[in-house]
Amino acid sequence: ANLKEHVEYRKLLESGRIQFAAGGIASLQGRRVITTEGEELEADEVVLCTGYHLSFPFLPSELADSFLARSAGGRRHLNAYKLVMHPAEPTLC
Repeated sequence: ANLKEHVEYRKLLESGRIQFAAGGIASLQGRRVITTEGEELEADEVVLCTGYHLSFPFLPSELADSFLARSAGGRRHLNAYKLVMHPAEPTLC
């Protein structure tokens, strides 16, 4: 999504016109979403958000740790400008 769409979604969230619904989706039936908890929600759109754990299990730990940084909130992120690896490691591309 581009920034304009992001801003529009935020406005709709703040106004209460759209809502987050946590949990899993058991099924989609027309405009209804059936959650894994059995709740039925009417929806015009469904936006799926997934998380991931950033790691490099195929690299030696000291090298992998040099690519990772932590935010103030403790989230891990790639310590690379525009997702490009550091030139000190020329064998990685």
